[in-house]
Amino acid sequence: MLKINDLKLTINDNKILDIKSFTCESPGLYVILGPSGCGKTTLLNVIAGLNTNYSGKVSVLNRNYGRMKEKAITRFRSANISVFFQHNIFLEDLTLAENISLSALNTNKNAKGIINTKVYKLAQHLNIQEELTHKVKTLSGGEKTRGSLARTLLKDVTIYLFDEPTD
Repeated sequence: MLKINDLKLTINDNKILDIKSFTCESPGLYVILGPSGCGKTTLLNVIAGLNTNYSGKVSVLNRNYGRMKEKAITRFRSANISVFFQHNIFLEDLTLAENISLSALNTNKNAKGIINTKVYKLAQHLNIQEELTHKVKTLSGGEKTRGSLARTLLKDVTIYLFDEPTD
């Protein structure tokens, strides 16, 4: 599922990651703990294929990012990984429902009705169904966080990565 060997990542002469070996072979919940600034977000970005400026080998679902071009990594991530980012990232002038739906519509434009139904069900579970028609710029921080969670869970993928989903 996930294999990392000899991963090294340096930014401005600062060693951010130095991982000799790390493996997750079976599905499950894995937690990465550490103090602020130790590289947790950077590691998640590497696993998601968002950061490829490293040395070593990173293999996700038997795909080696080192052998893939950027477009292939993007397609792979879109089909297999959903990421909850530490900071809410939205298009402020769109509604919450439109923002939640964007990533799923990107991969399946023909399923708009199904996606809208899933968005509403997720919103109900997260108690933000009333906010679905509101522009994101009018929402509270907590409502945006729950919207981000709904967007992450909307995609039916193998790997979900959560970067500090609670404050």
